[in-house]
Amino acid sequence: MGGPQAPRYQLRVSVWRHKGTVATLSDTHPIRSLLSADYVKQAEVHHCLVSNMAPALQDKVHGTIMEIENHHHELTEVFEPCTPENHLGFRLMDRFAAQVSFNDFKINMENKALSVTNRKIELDALIDELKDDEHAVYCGTDASLPANIRHQAALAYLIYRQGDVVHRARYIAGRVTTPDVELYAIRAAIGKAASLHDVNNITLFTDSIASARRAVNPSVHSGQGHSLAVCCALEQWFASGGCSGEAPPLLCLHSSDCNIRF
Repeated sequence: MGGPQAPRYQLRVSVWRHKGTVATLSDTHPIRSLLSADYVKQAEVHHCLVSNMAPALQDKVHGTIMEIENHHHELTEVFEPCTPENHLGFRLMDRFAAQVSFNDFKINMENKALSVTNRKIELDALIDELKDDEHAVYCGTDASLPANIRHQAALAYLIYRQGDVVHRARYIAGRVTTPDVELYAIRAAIGKAASLHDVNNITLFTDSIASARRAVNPSVHSGQGHSLAVCCALEQWFASGGCSGEAPPLLCLHSSDCNIRF
């Protein structure tokens, strides 16, 4: 382990952010060489790794490595740092950036009422336009995080086509953060919409545009599995060429503040 200061700093950052951050490291990362055999993976084994310490010594040792060692098993999410979908030039947004658009919205706090009203008018006009397109579907997603930590987060989505609900679903997401359950809702809606027959335009409304951006980002982050599922579903849909044979399939992600009802 060359340059002891750098790994030491990285260890501190791992604990400050989350003891499970080590799970996002590559299989050969030097931090892994100090952990027990279950977590070393392909890293070069260090002679001072935790497995070589006597149990009595492990009880006496305190610090970053032991914090990670003792809590790493609590992390149930699997991360893929080297997944093919995240290779430069092969990522969804590298190949199909022109077919994905984001429409963000921030309330003007100086005139909140007018800002929300104008946004509602804009979204209502968009939906009226989508209703007239037989090849378009539009989705609404939402998530709920309970105040009591003993309860689990929930999500729901609706898919409309020409004004009619063609699919709806609700799921339990477990004990997760708000961005993760919002991402799960987006993943579920896009996955279903992309599988529908004769669809060339998917428009999704969400009150978490940050999660919508993460949905097409295959890099390592909390909820990466949902993002990879979205990228795979969209890649197949985009590659199919859509249904019209002329215009390419389009995905439009719109920010809809929770104060807006349209």
